[in-house]
Amino acid sequence: MMNIAICDDDKTFRDLLEKHLKNYFNERSIPLNFFQFGSGEELLDNQLLFDLVFLDVEMGNINGIDTGKELKRRNPHNIIFVITSYDGYLDDAFKIKAFRFLPKPLNVVRLYKALDDAAELINNDIIVFYDVNTGADVRVYTNDIIYLEIEKKKTKIVTVNNIYYSNEKNCSMEK
Repeated sequence: MMNIAICDDDKTFRDLLEKHLKNYFNERSIPLNFFQFGSGEELLDNQLLFDLVFLDVEMGNINGIDTGKELKRRNPHNIIFVITSYDGYLDDAFKIKAFRFLPKPLNVVRLYKALDDAAELINNDIIVFYDVNTGADVRVYTNDIIYLEIEKKKTKIVTVNNIYYSNEKNCSMEK
């Protein structure tokens, strides 16, 4: 399940963006959890890790750029979209390694193209497998994998944060 955060001080814009995101992901049958935040402080108070984050720049005490810096520190894998009415923040968006800079008002065609690009990146960076120890599907970033090995007819997946065991063959994991 993918976690998506929308952080903007304009509730109407958050709802509009969520509607378009739901349309996009529903068409592709991708399950999601949406979380809306009215400020950077509110988003940073939440301890969830997000796959996609949509950040307005100008809001509250903590702007979107500073919020993005902290989110990248917590999870360097999240994909950040900076959304603003002001082109002057383009350089700042690059500093936080924003995936896309989307101007307001929202251009839905451009948003969907950016989501296509993000989905391709996610599909190439994440493997999903069933962990026999926890009995649940696990999503792991390929960059976090240290090594794979066969142990007692199971594939052992060692990552920077955890060790998982799968019944999948090692050769399918190598891809």
